[in-house]
Amino acid sequence: MSVASPTRRRNSRRRVEVTPRDARPRVAPCVSMHQAIDALAVALDQVVALAAVGADGVTNATGLGAGEVAVALAAERRRLEAALADVVGVHAASGEWNNEGFATPKAWLRARTGEGAAASGRLIVQSKARETCPLMAAAWADGTVTWGHVAVLTDAHKSFPHLREGLKAIEADLAYAASGVEPEEFGRILFEHLHALDPQAMDDADAQKRRDSAGLHVSRCLDGYVRVDGLLAPEVGEALLSALAAAREATREPKGETPPGFLIDKPSLSQRNMSALAHIVAVASRVAGADGLPDSHGERPVVHITIPTESLICERDDSDALPGWIESFTGQPVTPITAETARRISCDATTRLISLDPRGCIDTISASVRTISPKLRRYVLTRDGGVCRYPGCHSPIHEIHHVIHWARGGPTTTNNLAGLCHHHHHLVHESNWTLHGNPESTLIFTNPAGLQWRSPPLTC
Repeated sequence: MSVASPTRRRNSRRRVEVTPRDARPRVAPCVSMHQAIDALAVALDQVVALAAVGADGVTNATGLGAGEVAVALAAERRRLEAALADVVGVHAASGEWNNEGFATPKAWLRARTGEGAAASGRLIVQSKARETCPLMAAAWADGTVTWGHVAVLTDAHKSFPHLREGLKAIEADLAYAASGVEPEEFGRILFEHLHALDPQAMDDADAQKRRDSAGLHVSRCLDGYVRVDGLLAPEVGEALLSALAAAREATREPKGETPPGFLIDKPSLSQRNMSALAHIVAVASRVAGADGLPDSHGERPVVHITIPTESLICERDDSDALPGWIESFTGQPVTPITAETARRISCDATTRLISLDPRGCIDTISASVRTISPKLRRYVLTRDGGVCRYPGCHSPIHEIHHVIHWARGGPTTTNNLAGLCHHHHHLVHESNWTLHGNPESTLIFTNPAGLQWRSPPLTC
């Protein structure tokens, strides 16, 4: 753990110089709001028409680059959002929504604007921003900050009511600081100010959040999938983010040229995180000694699977194959898995044979045997260079695959073992791909369409 110096670093933070708005005179209020809206509609029609022309419309008509136009429009959009919030506030205070039979201004907005419940509720919150932080709201109305900046400050007022006077006293400085950074960075700046105002309050708030909100929820769904959500304390969360980033790199998808005829769907970040978490759990389970995970119910933290021997022996499309079960630490079957999934997992696992008598009772239990010994695993990793044997794949080897499964008589020898990544191990077991040949010479991958790719060992 690194310890930061207590010296404040606010002055060394990268600042973005803010250019004030054009010093054009403010227009006098129109006689009618309808006239203002009509003028706004005409202006927007012109912007849309110019943008539709392309570069000639955007650049030549303004003398500005398209990027400069986009920045200017973003500022005007902020001003429009702030103006909408002001009008919503006027409407909410007028009581017109009640006269039309609605229980709340939010309900009226939802029905009349079609914005939805969340957006309508946000408009009501935005309409009250001037009451809480008028200077920041004014900066929003001027287009120099976003609603995100205003929301950060209003949340601070809500979370620390006894610090409101102190926040109001420095609101002008906060509005200036917010104009040069993104809302996330402004949140960090505001945290420093809050801590300076009352360090004890910040410590108490952090402690209460850890008690009331922080936690990890893990639950098993009806179909056996496991849902994970929660809120982690900053130090735990950062450690997890760092570990996931490292594990994503270790489990990255194939790079380089993709073999002809083989398309790989690019996984989403969520899917990559799932693979990364599986890698982290696998590594943690293998660690021994004082730094390793402790035993649970007398066992190392591993996945237990029970499946009839006949299901391991039968062919993939055999209708007589019975499913296997993933068991909890207490021996209860919790999740069914297919026979092919069980074969994939048992390719590189510790096995224990349990014999049942004719009545279905346990007769004998063999000792646990590692399917692939550590020495044999090291040989395969060295022979294949630690990289998946699929041609063009640069992912590291995650599992050792039996070309002919050991339950079908395949030997656990170097000429029947190949190193594969998670992705390609799934392909050859559960996506109708086939793999045959001698890993010591040449392996042949065949996809469902019959296309083949040959893979010689790295040392050839």
